[in-house]
Amino acid sequence: MTPHNELFVKIKQALITIPSLELIDLQRRQFLNPEVGDPVFWTAALIDVKSIAWQNLSEGNQEGDCKVEVILYCKKGWAEQLNVTVESEDELAEYDLVQKISEKIQRLKGDLFTSLLLIDEKAITQKRDNAIEGYKGYRLTFDTTICRLLSPNPVYTKRHLDLTIDIKKTS
Repeated sequence: MTPHNELFVKIKQALITIPSLELIDLQRRQFLNPEVGDPVFWTAALIDVKSIAWQNLSEGNQEGDCKVEVILYCKKGWAEQLNVTVESEDELAEYDLVQKISEKIQRLKGDLFTSLLLIDEKAITQKRDNAIEGYKGYRLTFDTTICRLLSPNPVYTKRHLDLTIDIKKTS
């Protein structure tokens, strides 16, 4: 499995345990340009591997600092539609959902990446992030170190070389 795939699969598996999320998918900008006939989702968590700053290690392997975003979209009225309740009427269900997502992903780790750590949390705004009409969005950014095991470089493979030296004496 590639490091990107492992990250996506592990995050998706963690988020599936949150019943309020209707769609958990890779970020493909599917909400910005919906196709005719696409289903309407009240809540969605989209996973986006933003960047990996790779460094070469010995033996041809690579390690990188990776930023992963989970973007939460909540359509206006989602809590009523999905019968989500909060402890007090002054609380916002969106913030509870953001907290649940961050708790599920924080410290999540895999074979090819270290523990994910939340480093940034932002509300998505129209001017800065191309927010989607009718949806409230939240962006949670996590940091991890990711590893990629590369196949050996044929230039540096071990080879055996036999040398024989024939020395002749001349008188």
